[in-house]
Amino acid sequence: MSKFAFLLAFAVLLISPSVIQAADPPIVGNWDCEFISPDGEPIRAELAFKMEGGKLVGHVVVPEGENVPLIDPKYENEQVVFQVDYQGERYDITAKVSGDALEGDWRGPTDTGKMSGKRKSA
Repeated sequence: MSKFAFLLAFAVLLISPSVIQAADPPIVGNWDCEFISPDGEPIRAELAFKMEGGKLVGHVVVPEGENVPLIDPKYENEQVVFQVDYQGERYDITAKVSGDALEGDWRGPTDTGKMSGKRKSA
């Protein structure tokens, strides 16, 4: 490759950094989820994740219909972790992402349980 071609290619990359964007993590999107309460009752909720300014953000739509922001969501090694404040208590959620499915656990101040989810169709 000539020096000119190399410099031209380098200049194009500097001018348009959007050309080099990492793909969104697989957690990005909307998920229909079920959280199992300590007494075995399913609690349905929707999780939504998106990338904003290079950072993972999201919210959960709780059964009452309110959008509750996720606290410090992170995706790494096929796993998503985040916290959410719900009805005055903080809950920790950890789930493995496997294609269009989530499987994990939630932990609150006094209780724990399982959770699962399926990616919503676009």
